[in-house]
Amino acid sequence: MAVSSLPPVQIGVESADCCIIGSSPVVQRIAQLVQQIGPTDAPVLISGASGTGKGLVARTVHLSSRRRERPLVTVRCAGVEESLLENELFGREAAAPTGTPHNRCGPIELAEGGTLFLDQVSDIPLGVQARLLRVLEDGCYRPAGSTREVRADVRMLAATNRPLEREVGAGRFREGLYYRLNVMTIELPLLQEHPEDIPELVEHFLRTRPVGSTPHRIQPDVLEALVRYDWPGNVRELAKVLERAQMLASDHLITLDALPQGILQVMAAPASKSASPRHLREVERRHVLEVLQGEKWNKLRAANALGISRRALYRLIEKYGLENNTLGGCLEPQKDRRLKDHCPSEGAATVRNRTGEVKPGNRRCAL
Repeated sequence: MAVSSLPPVQIGVESADCCIIGSSPVVQRIAQLVQQIGPTDAPVLISGASGTGKGLVARTVHLSSRRRERPLVTVRCAGVEESLLENELFGREAAAPTGTPHNRCGPIELAEGGTLFLDQVSDIPLGVQARLLRVLEDGCYRPAGSTREVRADVRMLAATNRPLEREVGAGRFREGLYYRLNVMTIELPLLQEHPEDIPELVEHFLRTRPVGSTPHRIQPDVLEALVRYDWPGNVRELAKVLERAQMLASDHLITLDALPQGILQVMAAPASKSASPRHLREVERRHVLEVLQGEKWNKLRAANALGISRRALYRLIEKYGLENNTLGGCLEPQKDRRLKDHCPSEGAATVRNRTGEVKPGNRRCAL
């Protein structure tokens, strides 16, 4: 198990303010959510595939909180034996049967007053999960070999690349700990689900992770190839590809010759074939968007067409960041007819009070 602070350079970090790179609706929603929950002390569960930027989000939440002047300590929980993880996580005193003649502070103590980030929390053994649950419930724990209770003042963030609901159902994760961690959840999308952000990410990486002292330029056909690629390794893979491309570039100009063969094969394929989604999440996102557009964004009719409740449809709209101007369809969605009385023009909306008097109001329409 490695215990350390997060590295100073994280995928998508613009500056000390931790701006998340991307203008797509789904990325902007994540950035807004981080800013809303950052100032609280609530636990946060960050879920997403490998390479989507879970460490970045944890760092951004920490720097948005009142604990930002205190440490952010990361515990990487994958592939660690239960006894070792327990001793390392909670610390140990000299009386512990480890052969160590001195006390050792654990990450919880190191993060005092700050934030503890549990990476790959789904890999924590059940026995250690029980002790973590007590820290979340009571704020207390007992170091290995100690008879004293220690109070912990830490905010807990956790990341996973596996659905914890499934782990709970399989008996591999404690239900109580899941509900304690799942006060707030941030789901990170695959890079394939927001390819419109790739040009911004490319510009960011070339500027903040240069190879050599001279900035590199990139040809338009290279950028097109990067946008069309599926990116199974997500943003982390994109960063590594750009690092490699800078090393292979001639005269500081990145051409197609500097890209891996897998990306070039996608570029050589017909556009219609390469544009076909292969990830289940992207298939679902496109299908929901097409149904919404076909029903002119009438939520009730769209939910009936999808065979789900309207509440479930709203969850899908929020999950995938779908809006009336979401890209991906050939028709621009129209507003529901029932909104015309509330939004009669492109300017200020009109609002009727209880007496029927019309007054100007903010242009907000409840869907």
